[in-house]
Amino acid sequence: MKHIGVIVGRMQPPHLGHTYLIDQSLWQQDMTVIFLGSSNIHDENNPFSFDERKKMLLSKYAEEFDAWRVHIMWLADDSSDEVWFQNLITGILRLWIWEEDHLVFYGWDIEHDSAIQVIQWYLWNTWFHSFEYREMNRYTSHIQWLPVSSTRIRRALASKNMLEVQTLMDSEIFSSLQNILHHPYIHENDI
Repeated sequence: MKHIGVIVGRMQPPHLGHTYLIDQSLWQQDMTVIFLGSSNIHDENNPFSFDERKKMLLSKYAEEFDAWRVHIMWLADDSSDEVWFQNLITGILRLWIWEEDHLVFYGWDIEHDSAIQVIQWYLWNTWFHSFEYREMNRYTSHIQWLPVSSTRIRRALASKNMLEVQTLMDSEIFSSLQNILHHPYIHENDI
């Protein structure tokens, strides 16, 4: 039986809160699967493509990725919770995760996290019965003093406040973001 950490998020872009969840999962589980949500949507709230977000995460987790400890998966959004959940389960099954494996979903606030609520309901009604949700406490993490969010980063990017962006992101991911922003195919209007 494998213990598999699962993190679901848009990560538009990945910030210190996301890397904290990933680090906790890597420390506690055999493998970590990161599902980058809304991968089929490109708008002002989702300016970075799946490949760009994957590139940012690999700037920090390349060694774990090469060792098959981190998997970064595409997750399309859908207005139907059932279709969205089926997309998630299909992604999990692509990694040869079996019924006897134990899934551990990581997140912050279970009461306000609609994705986790959907996941819990459907998991209880499928053959995945070995799962749990680990609600991380922001106030005991190293980011407790920092109101971090991808929305805040996107606003700082729009106002060209790179110092604020840098304080909200891991240094390797920030460097990768800078490279992506300086790529000729990225337009300022996308942020």
